[in-house]
Amino acid sequence: MGALGKIIGGTLILGSLYFGKGCVGDIYKNHVWDRDVTKYVEVANGAVTAGKKEGIISMEESLEQAYDHAGRWKGKNLAIKWATATSEVDSLRSLLQMAARRSHEIGQLEQALDMGVLPNDAPAWIKETVDALYTDKDSSKLDKRITYSEKGQTIASSYEALNDVIAGGSRVSGDASTEDRSLIFILDEAGGIKSIVRGEGNDYKKAAALVYISLIKSNMGFLDEAIADLKKAYNTIKNYPDDKNLSIVRNTVTMNQGTLEKLLLGAIDKFEEVNKTDPSLKYSAGWWDRVAKLGESIGGDETPCLTDISKHIGGRYSDRALLAGLWCFLLGGLGLGTLYVTRDGY
Repeated sequence: MGALGKIIGGTLILGSLYFGKGCVGDIYKNHVWDRDVTKYVEVANGAVTAGKKEGIISMEESLEQAYDHAGRWKGKNLAIKWATATSEVDSLRSLLQMAARRSHEIGQLEQALDMGVLPNDAPAWIKETVDALYTDKDSSKLDKRITYSEKGQTIASSYEALNDVIAGGSRVSGDASTEDRSLIFILDEAGGIKSIVRGEGNDYKKAAALVYISLIKSNMGFLDEAIADLKKAYNTIKNYPDDKNLSIVRNTVTMNQGTLEKLLLGAIDKFEEVNKTDPSLKYSAGWWDRVAKLGESIGGDETPCLTDISKHIGGRYSDRALLAGLWCFLLGGLGLGTLYVTRDGY
């Protein structure tokens, strides 16, 4: 028994070392992700200039660097469970690329409105905005003043929307949280224990993640893409019966399948309505405000952002490190205990 005990103890020690190595490796991977991706997203939030400018750190440049560095994890979904769009590296890279593009365009908008020079590669929405805010020497002082104010509000609203996309933030203070009243929260809750038991939890988790991603896209002004994600979320859950009760115990309207479907259809309908705004009025201060208000009813008091997604993805390495560490200590303790008990055996 002594010899067998030593073999078992030695095997447990080897297992402990294996998981210990994995723990250290995952801690390092989390560090690398944070250093090379998340920190660059945070730098973008600290930048006060949207478009690239020589000698200045811009949002566009930092977001492009985060995008390039994340390419080393291309094709990976680091989730331990619930592999959704918010844990997928390619999804984050797509959002970073879109945010960098919008940063570049906001820089072009500033240049066009401040200098009166329209870049050759400026997109149609910038041309529409510049044309709509045009004044000349014959314009009245009042028209010039109103136009100047609108220019400032348009640029400020563009920056505000981009900052929210990068760093997010809370719209409320104190205890007046609306998180548990948001569509994202309800969809996530619908993927709870009862749905997991039925093997349907993954669909609701995926739908919640798609709605989360759609809000980031809408807050960047990419409504076509946001609407497409909302439709994907709807299609993910639409095949379940409308009278399905998704709660564990209580049968409430917020946990009703039909309610969730209609909420998603309502969100799609309103975003499509805003997306049909006259091109000359799109991306104005009022337009950005309307998009943000729509997002509030879907996302609650928290603004979905790139920083949170990046930290969420990197955090999966931390979760793996914790699990590996627990196994390391468990197997190590059992191994040492076994060796100690059988120390005098042969």
